[in-house]
Amino acid sequence: MAFPVAGGGYQVGDGNESSPLFYVQPAPVSFTVDPAPTAAQLAGTALFIGTPAGGIAFTLPTVASLESAFQSMGEKVNTAFEFVIINTAAQNITVTTNTGWTVTGGGSMVVNNASGRFQARKTGAGTWQVYRLA
Repeated sequence: MAFPVAGGGYQVGDGNESSPLFYVQPAPVSFTVDPAPTAAQLAGTALFIGTPAGGIAFTLPTVASLESAFQSMGEKVNTAFEFVIINTAAQNITVTTNTGWTVTGGGSMVVNNASGRFQARKTGAGTWQVYRLA
């Protein structure tokens, strides 16, 4: 049975296949120099727009700060979230890790005059991996 289009509530499962899936998206974080996003920005805002004048590093927060900010995830291995970096300049923005992170896969961590989609996944106590998806 499909849910009604009007009214409150949360759509799960089949829902209305023709209805869009809405969610809250805070305003993107803009930057021109080496950003060091907070855990809340990385996992909450999850949208970054850069216009660097030269190559810069996008340094992930430490895993300890990420797990401290989102204690509700507990020790649930395979918890994940995505974030996007949009680079509007022909300069490199390189995603760099911090304590507790590992880069996995063959995807480039460099975003140059394009968008980059990344996934962060908890792999164990105090350890996360970051993947380049697109």
